[in-house]
Amino acid sequence: GSHKKIPVISLQRSVFFSKGIGVTFNAIENGVQHPSNKALKWPNFQKSCKLMIEPQFTFTSSGIMVGPNSSRPKDNKGLLKLYTTPEEAFEVQSENELLFLHALYALMDKNLGFIEANFSNRILNFFVVLDDNWDTLVEVIETGRLPKDLKIKEEIRKKLNSKMKPDLDRAQELKAIRQGRRDSVKRNHTKAMMSDDAKVSLARKVWPNLHTILASETGAFQIYGEKLRQQYIGTDITIYSPLYAATEGLIGVNPDINGKTYVLQPQAMFYEFYPIDKASDDDTIDPEKTFFIEELESGKDYEVIISNLTGLYRYRFGDVIRCVGYHHKAPIVEVAYRKGQFLNASGERTSEESFYKALSNTVINDWNVILVDYTTVEYFLEGNRKPRYVVFVELTDGANGSNQVERLITKKEKMKLDKALERENQTYKVLRDIGRLQPIEVIALKRGTFEKVRQKMISYGVGATQIKQPRVTRDEELIKILEEGRIS
Repeated sequence: GSHKKIPVISLQRSVFFSKGIGVTFNAIENGVQHPSNKALKWPNFQKSCKLMIEPQFTFTSSGIMVGPNSSRPKDNKGLLKLYTTPEEAFEVQSENELLFLHALYALMDKNLGFIEANFSNRILNFFVVLDDNWDTLVEVIETGRLPKDLKIKEEIRKKLNSKMKPDLDRAQELKAIRQGRRDSVKRNHTKAMMSDDAKVSLARKVWPNLHTILASETGAFQIYGEKLRQQYIGTDITIYSPLYAATEGLIGVNPDINGKTYVLQPQAMFYEFYPIDKASDDDTIDPEKTFFIEELESGKDYEVIISNLTGLYRYRFGDVIRCVGYHHKAPIVEVAYRKGQFLNASGERTSEESFYKALSNTVINDWNVILVDYTTVEYFLEGNRKPRYVVFVELTDGANGSNQVERLITKKEKMKLDKALERENQTYKVLRDIGRLQPIEVIALKRGTFEKVRQKMISYGVGATQIKQPRVTRDEELIKILEEGRIS
């Protein structure tokens, strides 16, 4: 989305903690379960790997600090004792090097309890860095010395090396885990049934007492939660999506560690809701026809309009929620989609939710591969000028989810997706039938293309911990990166 400057005040942070974070602590205390260690309860002395980064701030002419509104190491240095990554490591400003250090200190702690980030895509990035750098990370644990080619300042390297000691036992454990994983992959290429050892996730082998991943996997982040389960964490480590929040303030809290919905927090801000007319292409609203928080109906979609503690008045920040019930008198909602993430090439208005459902089902059931990431572009073709969707995808195979699919998508596979879209959106089907929309185009991308998109977004000034891959891409620079990454 666009890079916005939203005011934040201390009262807003206080409400966020007391009305949001406090509720999530209660949910964790009541909900933490370990599949085999029934005695493990929370709170306890387990540490968390929190994937924070110290952002670079700018200042207005009057001295007001401008930057991402998310947890950062300098917020409360006393809390750093709760985390595996030491204070000195947070002096590293480069994203890849800091993720390497997060992975290193997490691997050192066999008793790790949590892994935390704002969004599940960052958790996935963490595991990719861990997996890709495994041998180097284990060597550091074995020798007690950081690699010479790690691009960090020398004074930071000296501080970290001075506090590091070789841990030969842990290094041997990790070597055995990697060798066992390689052996099980080889065995399962030739056997129809997976061995019991292969069914145990990488995360469970590395951290026997890891019980919770704290990160949002609702809405646009569902794809990353699914990828984490498929490739790294299995099904016995909970991904808890604790809060529905934005820079504008706290919106909802998830009181159930295993749930994917949020109870709206009426003490955080004042809400109004505008009912969504899915048949309408009009983005204007009638300010006299908004609903209050107690008037929502289950099963219906609404645009959220807020008036918050920092002075935003009747502010449309773009989210559409679906009411799914009530907790006492507070609505329970799920995030349906972002208004700007509609595909609307010819008046058909395909939502992010509908498109993802069609794509994910097709990828699994018809293409027999795993979806790593995707985005869509509305293209208008030369000549007859009839529009079509173009979806850019990164795919891996279904064996263990780690091998890049390096082939073109066939015409038959594309038509399977096109038919799935017709089932999800009847207007899309009508426009396809009468020829106003061309069949969908699918472009497979080389591994790492979406990481290049992510780095470009960071260069725009988006905080590394707040990156959200757009599901509809209209930025010309990002589209250029996607085009350059196609498999030919």
